[in-house]
Amino acid sequence: MFGLKGNTESIHPVQLNATFGRDKVLKCNYLFDIGKKNIVVYWKKNDKVICYIGLNNESDCQGLQHTVTDGQVTLTIPNLSVSNSGQYTCSLFTQDKSFECNFNLVVQAEMKRSADSNGINLNQGSMYLLLLLTVIISGFPFISL
Repeated sequence: MFGLKGNTESIHPVQLNATFGRDKVLKCNYLFDIGKKNIVVYWKKNDKVICYIGLNNESDCQGLQHTVTDGQVTLTIPNLSVSNSGQYTCSLFTQDKSFECNFNLVVQAEMKRSADSNGINLNQGSMYLLLLLTVIISGFPFISL
């Protein structure tokens, strides 16, 4: 049985901000030597397994890239979209130890500032831009009393 003889060590959730369209590497650093022990790794997103790395290095990671080295397990999420935001957990098990890293990934649009011909600052990728453009295009409603 894996990880049941010892206590599970865990890292408190880490907040990660990432940019839409870019790749993000999640890194789980653990503090014990796995040497040549058999290990099993699960990556979960919102409590659903998205990557499994088992004995003999067999894996099912739904097209995601992963690495396992002494001291670190990584998962690369390519071409981020807002749907990649969520709670990620990396669980690593050996015959006598287990370890967890927790992440809260927030994917945001890249903010680009520019000014229009009237000197109005526009923030591309923000809700503010949408609201500002709505007011500029449609104007303020007139209320008659």
